[in-house]
Amino acid sequence: MKKILLLILLLSFSSCLLIQDGIRIQVENNSDDVITEVKFFTSDSARSTGKLQLGPGDYFMDFHDMSHDQSDGNYKLQFKRIDGEVINIPHGYYTNGGALESRLIFDIKNDTVIVESKEYF
Repeated sequence: MKKILLLILLLSFSSCLLIQDGIRIQVENNSDDVITEVKFFTSDSARSTGKLQLGPGDYFMDFHDMSHDQSDGNYKLQFKRIDGEVINIPHGYYTNGGALESRLIFDIKNDTVIVESKEYF
Protein backbone atom coordinates (compact mmCIF):
# COMPACT_ATOMS: atom_id res chain seq x y z
CA MET A 1 0.00 0.00 0.00
CA LYS A 2 2.86 2.37 0.83
CA LYS A 3 4.47 1.72 -2.56
CA ILE A 4 1.24 2.64 -4.37
CA LEU A 5 0.85 5.87 -2.37
CA LEU A 6 4.47 6.77 -3.02
CA LEU A 7 4.02 6.09 -6.75
CA ILE A 8 0.87 8.27 -6.87
CA LEU A 9 2.67 11.07 -5.03
CA LEU A 10 5.68 10.84 -7.35
CA LEU A 11 3.52 10.89 -10.50
CA SER A 12 1.46 13.82 -9.22
CA PHE A 13 4.58 15.83 -8.42
CA SER A 14 6.26 15.10 -11.76
CA SER A 15 3.14 16.04 -13.75
CA CYS A 16 3.12 19.46 -12.08
CA LEU A 17 6.65 20.04 -13.32
CA LEU A 18 5.55 19.51 -16.93
CA ILE A 19 3.16 22.48 -16.88
CA GLN A 20 5.03 25.63 -17.85
CA ASP A 21 4.35 29.04 -16.30
CA GLY A 22 3.11 30.57 -19.54
CA ILE A 23 1.72 29.79 -22.95
CA ARG A 24 3.23 29.01 -26.34
CA ILE A 25 1.88 31.14 -29.17
CA GLN A 26 2.03 30.90 -32.93
CA VAL A 27 0.94 33.71 -35.23
CA GLU A 28 0.57 32.97 -38.94
CA ASN A 29 -0.03 35.68 -41.54
CA ASN A 30 -2.07 33.95 -44.24
CA SER A 31 -3.40 37.23 -45.61
CA ASP A 32 -2.28 38.95 -48.81
CA ASP A 33 -0.65 41.91 -47.02
CA VAL A 34 2.07 42.72 -44.53
CA ILE A 35 0.84 43.19 -40.97
CA THR A 36 2.78 45.32 -38.49
CA GLU A 37 3.02 45.95 -34.75
CA VAL A 38 2.15 42.35 -33.94
CA LYS A 39 1.80 41.91 -30.16
CA PHE A 40 0.47 39.24 -27.81
CA PHE A 41 -0.28 39.98 -24.17
CA THR A 42 -2.54 39.13 -21.27
CA SER A 43 -5.14 41.35 -19.64
CA ASP A 44 -3.10 41.11 -16.44
CA SER A 45 0.09 42.51 -17.90
CA ALA A 46 1.45 45.30 -20.06
CA ARG A 47 4.33 43.04 -21.14
CA SER A 48 3.96 41.79 -24.66
CA THR A 49 5.46 39.09 -26.80
CA GLY A 50 5.60 39.76 -30.47
CA LYS A 51 7.33 40.65 -33.66
CA LEU A 52 7.34 44.00 -35.43
CA GLN A 53 5.92 42.73 -38.71
CA LEU A 54 4.92 39.62 -40.63
CA GLY A 55 4.78 39.40 -44.41
CA PRO A 56 2.31 37.21 -46.30
CA GLY A 57 3.07 33.56 -45.49
CA ASP A 58 5.31 34.47 -42.52
CA TYR A 59 4.79 33.23 -39.00
CA PHE A 60 6.46 33.34 -35.63
CA MET A 61 6.35 31.17 -32.53
CA ASP A 62 7.22 32.26 -29.03
CA PHE A 63 6.64 31.51 -25.37
CA HIS A 64 4.76 34.16 -23.39
CA ASP A 65 5.95 34.11 -19.76
CA MET A 66 3.05 34.42 -17.30
CA SER A 67 5.03 34.04 -14.08
CA HIS A 68 4.07 37.57 -12.98
CA ASP A 69 0.36 37.28 -13.85
CA GLN A 70 -1.68 36.81 -10.69
CA SER A 71 -5.36 37.19 -11.55
CA ASP A 72 -7.93 35.87 -14.01
CA GLY A 73 -8.12 37.26 -17.52
CA ASN A 74 -7.85 36.63 -21.22
CA TYR A 75 -5.24 36.78 -23.95
CA LYS A 76 -5.10 39.37 -26.69
CA LEU A 77 -3.45 39.48 -30.08
CA GLN A 78 -3.09 42.94 -31.55
CA PHE A 79 -1.78 43.94 -34.96
CA LYS A 80 -2.12 46.63 -37.61
CA ARG A 81 -3.27 45.95 -41.15
CA ILE A 82 -1.72 47.74 -44.15
CA ASP A 83 -4.58 50.29 -44.23
CA GLY A 84 -3.77 51.32 -40.63
CA GLU A 85 -6.69 49.48 -39.02
CA VAL A 86 -5.70 48.14 -35.58
CA ILE A 87 -7.12 44.67 -34.95
CA ASN A 88 -7.62 43.37 -31.40
CA ILE A 89 -8.41 39.69 -30.99
CA PRO A 90 -9.28 38.71 -27.40
CA HIS A 91 -9.29 34.98 -26.84
CA GLY A 92 -9.26 32.32 -24.17
CA TYR A 93 -9.11 32.48 -20.42
CA TYR A 94 -6.51 31.99 -17.73
CA THR A 95 -7.05 31.76 -14.01
CA ASN A 96 -4.84 32.77 -11.10
CA GLY A 97 -2.13 33.62 -13.62
CA GLY A 98 -2.07 30.09 -15.01
CA ALA A 99 -2.71 29.15 -18.62
CA LEU A 100 -5.45 26.59 -19.24
CA GLU A 101 -4.11 25.88 -22.73
CA SER A 102 -0.60 24.87 -23.71
CA ARG A 103 -0.61 26.71 -27.05
CA LEU A 104 -2.63 29.24 -29.05
CA ILE A 105 -2.42 29.42 -32.85
CA PHE A 106 -3.64 32.62 -34.53
CA ASP A 107 -4.27 32.23 -38.26
CA ILE A 108 -4.65 35.71 -39.79
CA LYS A 109 -6.66 35.81 -43.03
CA ASN A 110 -7.69 38.77 -45.23
CA ASP A 111 -10.97 39.30 -43.42
CA THR A 112 -10.84 37.23 -40.22
CA VAL A 113 -8.60 35.61 -37.62
CA ILE A 114 -9.05 31.96 -36.72
CA VAL A 115 -7.81 30.90 -33.27
CA GLU A 116 -7.04 27.32 -32.34
CA SER A 117 -6.34 26.22 -28.75
CA LYS A 118 -4.21 23.25 -27.85
CA GLU A 119 -4.92 21.87 -24.39
CA TYR A 120 -2.52 20.43 -21.83
CA PHE A 121 -4.53 17.23 -21.53
